[in-house]
Amino acid sequence: MVKKNLWRDLAVEFRALRDSHGTLQAHWYIDDGGSKAWKVWDPAGGTATVRFEALAKRGALALSQAGGSGDPLSAWLDILSARAAISDLTATESRKMLTKSVDKQRPGGKILRICEASADYCTALESHALDAESLQEQQEDPRNWSVLHRQVATHMKLKQIRGAPAEEIPEEFVRAGIAEQYGVKPEEVTAKQMRNEVAGLLRRYPGIKLTAPPTGDGQEEGKAPGVSQSTESMGQQIDRYRQECRMTVEELAAAVSVTTRTVQRHMAGTRKPLARHLAGYERLFSKLLKRRIVIEKRS
Repeated sequence: MVKKNLWRDLAVEFRALRDSHGTLQAHWYIDDGGSKAWKVWDPAGGTATVRFEALAKRGALALSQAGGSGDPLSAWLDILSARAAISDLTATESRKMLTKSVDKQRPGGKILRICEASADYCTALESHALDAESLQEQQEDPRNWSVLHRQVATHMKLKQIRGAPAEEIPEEFVRAGIAEQYGVKPEEVTAKQMRNEVAGLLRRYPGIKLTAPPTGDGQEEGKAPGVSQSTESMGQQIDRYRQECRMTVEELAAAVSVTTRTVQRHMAGTRKPLARHLAGYERLFSKLLKRRIVIEKRS
């Protein structure tokens, strides 16, 4: 993201500089030691040379290609010389490059419209940065992972969740928040609404757990008053235990070796889980919740 914005900004600045000073050039020659020497020259005069050199140095330092000489300006112009059209220096231009008067012409060349060439190069770098960002997003999307990759990621996530203490959120707190959001009374908020709202927070806050206030009547923690578990279908039980384990549907599917769509159908009640699927759910939930879980077979 940072590099993408940097190249976009540099391209804009180079093009703005080009619009005002279209004659800016870069000249180079080979000195007696065999090294390439660069000089930015503006036949029209003015401050364009200084402004261009500052932008070019920013670009070269961002690329970390300052070269062995440690001169970022030379590094930037070397890159441009490999991309832009090169013209030969005239004898007069060659002599202007030298530090003392020499009659012979030195081998060299020049890049015309270096601001335009720099802007085009920055636009190409921005395009490469966008492609890299898109590729990274695709690689980080679990939907593009192999089955093994998803299973390993799920295993590591579960290991992390088991090792972290849960942050308890009182039921009254959740109930009051939902009631305010939907404009209803707190007692009208259902257990399913609370579970769904908490489940939506798990991806961002995986270490949270809904807790009910003690009632002294044997009511199970996390369940709304008046709601009996005996009325839950198999799908509702699977979904409740999934939320209690703080797992996403994708993580649950990978952990029991089925597709995400299969888990969704099990929870929705549109497909009855096979015996091996129920056994897989029960083993997983029992292991994570550290108590024996039995999913009662109801329609």
